Amino acid sequence: MASDVLATLRQKINDVDDAIFDLLKERAKIAKQIGVYKKSHHIPVRDLKREEQHAEAIQHRYPELGSDLIQSILHAMIQDAVRIQEDKLKFDAVD
Repeated sequence: MASDVLATLRQKINDVDDAIFDLLKERAKIAKQIGVYKKSHHIPVRDLKREEQHAEAIQHRYPELGSDLIQSILHAMIQDAVRIQEDKLKFDAVD
């Protein structure tokens, strides 16, 4: 019985993880589109003010997650978006 409960809870975690990764995949697509827009409008890849405002808004909406976790997750997501956008700019420059 207890193992059934644990298996069910673990499956719920797996389902949430799948949803998170689906959203990260969508986020990467959008980051690529942003990179294309920034390139065509001569806008730098990084916008530190925007990043700071976004982090503050997330921390305000989800304080129960804690600042360290939020900062860690946002840092990873922003670094990935920067990588995607920089790769897009390099790829287009070669074409």
